[in-house]
Amino acid sequence: MADADVDELIRTIHRLVVEDTEGWSPVRLPNISSGVRRLIEPLAVNRDIPARLAPGPAAEDQRPLIRRGMTALVEECATNLEADGQHPGGRESAILSMSVNGAYAEQAMPRLLQKLLPEGGAEQLGHAPEPPMVGDGAAARSLAVSISARTGRGEGDVLRTLAGAGWGGAGPVAADMLVRAAMGSTALSPKDQEAVTELVAGRLEKAFADRGPGRDEWDARGERRDSIDRGADAVEVASVTAEQEVQRCRARAGASVAHILDPQLSPTPGSQGANAPQTAEQPARPAGPRGAGPPERNER
Repeated sequence: MADADVDELIRTIHRLVVEDTEGWSPVRLPNISSGVRRLIEPLAVNRDIPARLAPGPAAEDQRPLIRRGMTALVEECATNLEADGQHPGGRESAILSMSVNGAYAEQAMPRLLQKLLPEGGAEQLGHAPEPPMVGDGAAARSLAVSISARTGRGEGDVLRTLAGAGWGGAGPVAADMLVRAAMGSTALSPKDQEAVTELVAGRLEKAFADRGPGRDEWDARGERRDSIDRGADAVEVASVTAEQEVQRCRARAGASVAHILDPQLSPTPGSQGANAPQTAEQPARPAGPRGAGPPERNER
């Protein structure tokens, strides 16, 4: 009976994650790790009356572990979301997606609990303080805040959108936000916009995945500071790339129009090399599956 209750809880949370992120998943009951299933089982069998989970006079309070398990469940459900098929990705894109899913789960779990349980039920699980985020989770939060500052979208909205992009899709979707925020991007042709977005996505994913040497030797505070810088720096690299490439494409388009109006303005052979858009010289992103699975999380 407990297994059926756990399955139903997982199925419901997975549906709520799909709705919350506006993502897509090919499965209704994702394969959740056994450790997470054990953590959420007490809630699954007491979902109708969560007050029963309150500890007795001499009993240990299991509610903090239940909340931790629910956060992990939301993260694993988000990991089961699929990209639209245009973002095969690789190791670097997988690191970004995994990190975004972890940060999204921390923010979304309390909100989803309100929808999962009867009125007042979420409060019966107690109010654990938000844990300090370190490692990749802190970097993803910093990345979302930096994108929010450039686009005017809220941090939570950015995280929901990136999580909903599916496994391997966070980088291209984040890049699309930054390219659209770049001055003059609306004047680009669809082909140029796609090429610039692909280039920006690659730069963003690489910068985010570059954890630097010696990170495992730093203390929690130092690692969090570095992680925050890493998320913000990745957005800065991507944003500068977007601005430069948009202006380069616009300059090239302007030169083409001028040549049509006055063919004598055509440059001599070989003189366009310095002004050619870098996007045309970038190798195509590798085709194939989005990787064998989530890389190991970098946090303590």
